[in-house]
Formats: sequence, C-alpha cells, structure tokens
Amino acid sequence: MKPTTSISISRPAITKLLIGAVLMLGLLGLFVALASNASAGGGTKITVNSTANIDDDECEGAPNDDEIGNCTLHEAIDMVNNGDADIINFHKPVFSKEQPGVINLCSDDTEGNLPLITRDIKIDSK
Repeated sequence: MKPTTSISISRPAITKLLIGAVLMLGLLGLFVALASNASAGGGTKITVNSTANIDDDECEGAPNDDEIGNCTLHEAIDMVNNGDADIINFHKPVFSKEQPGVINLCSDDTEGNLPLITRDIKIDSK
C-alpha cells in the first residue's frame, strides 16, 4: 500500500482565504470600472453639426445646441485637446444616409488640416 498524504485546513483559514478572494475580485472590478471611466474621459460631449473646416475657437450654440450655430470637427478636436470635452458626436441631420455630409480629414493646404488629437477620446458616429 502506498502512503497517502492529506492536508487539513482549518475553518478559519478557509474563511480568510475566501474573504481575501472576494476582496481581490472587488478591487479588480473597481479598477476596471475606474479605468473604463477614465478612458471615456468622464463623458462630456460635443456635437459636430457642420461639415465646414472653420476654426473660430468655439462651437456656437448654448450649450453646443445641435441646431443653433455651428461646431466643426476642427473646433470639436480643439475642445477635446483643451479638456473641454471627451466625446465627439455627429448631428444626425447633417450626417444622414439620405444626404451624407463629407468632412475632408486633410488637404493640400497645411492651414486646412485637422489638428492632432492629443488625448484619449470617444468618437460616436451613430
């Protein structure tokens, strides 16, 4: 007969192990939630409602009303880079299937190019 080895763990040790595992899972969940919120930047939205490439340093409308004034992609990127917004949306009537709007992402003219995006953002094109 082969000798067998058995290990016995006391009930308090098992309880401590389970509590430790639950705490670790809770901390992992908290970390994931905080990381996803940080990557989304808190969710301040700006809505692009013009296909123009104008940069007059502000998105008109109060507060960035989809139907008042204009907000170009150029201006929205500037706002994101300045920390004033974290999510760029596109106004549906301007960018619809029936009449798609077009934004040139770059041009031959250096002045007409869009600015670089310098921080994490979400672009929502629904």
